[in-house]
Amino acid sequence: MFKIIRLAMMSYGQHSWLIYLSVVVGCPSALIISSSKSLISKLVGEDELGKTFSLLSCGETISNLIGSLLFTLVYASSVHLMPGLTFLVECVLMFLLLCVLLVVTYHMTKSSSPVRPSIGRYGSVESTALYPAVAAAADDASQEQRLTHKTLTD
Repeated sequence: MFKIIRLAMMSYGQHSWLIYLSVVVGCPSALIISSSKSLISKLVGEDELGKTFSLLSCGETISNLIGSLLFTLVYASSVHLMPGLTFLVECVLMFLLLCVLLVVTYHMTKSSSPVRPSIGRYGSVESTALYPAVAAAADDASQEQRLTHKTLTD
C-alpha cells in the first residue's frame, strides 16, 4: 500500500519536495520483500527452502530485467505527454498485484485443513509450521508411537 501511494505521488510530482515526501511515505514498502520471504519460508518444508529461495531470486532478476525494458519504453513514448506516466503504470500494476494477493490470502485463510501436505525430496511431509498447536499434537503423537514401539521391542 505504501509503495502504491509513493508511486502515485511521484507520478504527479511537479515539485522536488513532493518527490522527497513520496520517498518518506514509501519507506515501509521496503519491508515487503523480507516479510514475504519469511512467510514463504514457513509454507515449505525445510528440504525445499533452497529451491524456493533460488526460484524467488530468479523471479526477482527476471522481473527487474523485464521491468526496466518495459518502463524504459513507456517513458520514452510518453515523456512529452506526461513524464510521470511510468510511475502511474507501475502504480496500477502494484494495485493489481495487491488485489491478487488479497484474493489468494482470503482463499488460503478460508481453507479448513490445518495441515498442508508438502511432497519433498524425501517423500510426503506434513507441514505444520503455520500451526503450532497442530505441530505440538503431532510431536506428542510421534513421541507416543516411539514409546509404544520401544516397549514392544523390549
